[in-house]
Amino acid sequence: MEVILKIAAVVVALGALSLPAHAAPGGSNTVIRFSPDFAWLTGSAGYSDPNGGTENGSTFRWSVNGTNVAAGPVAEGNVGGGTGMICHEFKGGTGTASRVVNGYTVGALVQANYGMRGQLRVDGVPVGQEIGPAVVPAHRSGVAPEGGSIIVVLATDAPLLPIQCQRLARRATTGLAWVGGIGGNGSGDIFLAFSTGNHIRPGEAISNVGMLAPDAMTDVFQAAAEATEEAILNALCMAKTMTGRDGRVIHALPLDRLQAVMRRHRPGA
Repeated sequence: MEVILKIAAVVVALGALSLPAHAAPGGSNTVIRFSPDFAWLTGSAGYSDPNGGTENGSTFRWSVNGTNVAAGPVAEGNVGGGTGMICHEFKGGTGTASRVVNGYTVGALVQANYGMRGQLRVDGVPVGQEIGPAVVPAHRSGVAPEGGSIIVVLATDAPLLPIQCQRLARRATTGLAWVGGIGGNGSGDIFLAFSTGNHIRPGEAISNVGMLAPDAMTDVFQAAAEATEEAILNALCMAKTMTGRDGRVIHALPLDRLQAVMRRHRPGA
């Protein structure tokens, strides 16, 4: 599961930098080859300085191809591309989650940077209304329409064909909706899914690949939706209050208040 999420993290970084690369998170015998012709980002203008970064292509290539790719779980919250993220007008960031279904793992990695406060829901509970701007300051409510976006990368070791990956990526929107994301007019949401279940050897003229049976996809779809929902909530719960550009403060979701709200709506749960 950690390997699946590590690969997803590499994909997010490669997409953001639009760099060709050869990453080997599983060692020298496991080589993932990317030649991306796309670029993506979750913007944090107004909170951070988009021109003040220090990372560059050579630094990233060294960290991916070198030996300093950290072992263990993927860091969450105010890390990497999640540092400047704002989610439902709380401090957002990077989040991960996974599900195991029928022997296959489905992992989700998100950069959560979207949503208005009043839309936030946790297990159906209107948390954003309970912890409104009067309780924890919010930067957009009553001032500007919804902005921002989310990137969701779904990774699985189930054998999927490209059209099945496309169908899987669409299920991320279900998990997003459960948390309160609506895909506003200004949203630039990106959903990507890939599978590591097929292995094609270099130089093969014909490669045999497998695919999950169509009737078996429903369980994988559910796993993707659940993992996406949990990854967004993990991004919120792991993020910390930060002071950004021009002294602007974005407050973290107060976990003590969240617990109190959930107990009130779900007594005995």
